This record gives sequence, structure tokens and C-alpha cells, in this order.
Amino acid sequence: IDIKLELAANNTLSLLKAMEIGVPALHIEAKPKFRIPEDKINSITPDGAILGQGIAQSIIEYLKQ
Repeated sequence: IDIKLELAANNTLSLLKAMEIGVPALHIEAKPKFRIPEDKINSITPDGAILGQGIAQSIIEYLKQ
């Protein structure tokens, strides 16, 4: 579906870069328990890493179909 987002997330660095190189992308906002403040060197919690791995695995399995 070709749509244009009207939300602030439309301007995230990851989405802008994806548009620049022509790659489909989706921005997902995670609850605080999955991330830590951006002023930290590592901005993901252990729960966030598990969430990211689960999302990545779901995408991989979908693409195998």
C-alpha cells in the first residue's frame, strides 16, 4: 500500500534513510521497559534485545513464504 504517514515518526533517521535508498521500512515505538535513555551508550534493554530478535525472526519467517 502506498501511503504517507502523517505522524512525527515519519521523520526518524531510520525511515529517512530507508526512503533514500528505496527500502520498505516501518518505525515501531517501544515501551520504556524495552529501551533506556538515549544519552546512554547502549540504548536497548535485555528485554528490548529479545523483542528486536523476535520481530526480526518474524520478518524472516514471513519472507520465506
